[in-house]
Amino acid sequence: MNGASLMNMVAAEKNSNVDLETLKAELNTYGIVIIPDLISPADAEAAAHRITEIMRRQPDATELDQHLSNVLDFLDPSDYPLFAKLLAHPVCLDLARVLLGDGFQLTQPGTRWRKPGCGPGPVHITSPINQFTQAGLPIPNTCFVVPFSWNLADLTQEMGATFYMPFSHLSARTPAADMGRKYAVPGTGAAGSLVLHHGGLWHGFGPNTSPDHARVGFMAGYCASWMNPPAAGYKLMTRRVRDRMPRAVQELNLRVAED
Repeated sequence: MNGASLMNMVAAEKNSNVDLETLKAELNTYGIVIIPDLISPADAEAAAHRITEIMRRQPDATELDQHLSNVLDFLDPSDYPLFAKLLAHPVCLDLARVLLGDGFQLTQPGTRWRKPGCGPGPVHITSPINQFTQAGLPIPNTCFVVPFSWNLADLTQEMGATFYMPFSHLSARTPAADMGRKYAVPGTGAAGSLVLHHGGLWHGFGPNTSPDHARVGFMAGYCASWMNPPAAGYKLMTRRVRDRMPRAVQELNLRVAED
């Protein structure tokens, strides 16, 4: 499947209620958008099934908070068109362009399986903005990365939804170590919904207090064209995977890691 075919297929499925101009305004203002029903529940379920199937075979399969940063390396080529939808959805690309301009690239895709009993995570901001504070430098008023997260199963607050603090990307500061979630909003939504945000936005995982529901998510991001992803701690897509992906994903991965 080439890039044009992928875009036509996704455009045909796209929710007619998506108001792109409103989403752009919300992203510029609040630093975050939450979009329901962006892919079909069937596609979300299929992606979740493949991810959990892969993660069950990993050495850390018994961990309550299981993370796999190179999940694409474990996929079969027959899975690529489905996951290409998640990596190069036209709405994601249009919104990323608002903050990054043209020519942006994909950061490291990964997945998270947060099971019942999993504790909360710290409130943080996305690399590389945090590196400025670590180096004793002021945080620039620049967006380096636009992260996005797909809910592949229905996600409620009790299941460990990520919490986001609107407007925090405008503070030019990193969150304090003991920062709470008093003013945060959860990125909840039905299977197939998406959360996309400015990389400087404060956010963190909530605890999974559900007795029997796990959170399955697929996360990645886009980075500015002039940024070197490995310098910010992101792995590059392998050439083996990139060259067999639809063209829309290939164009987002001009830099690759050799197998």
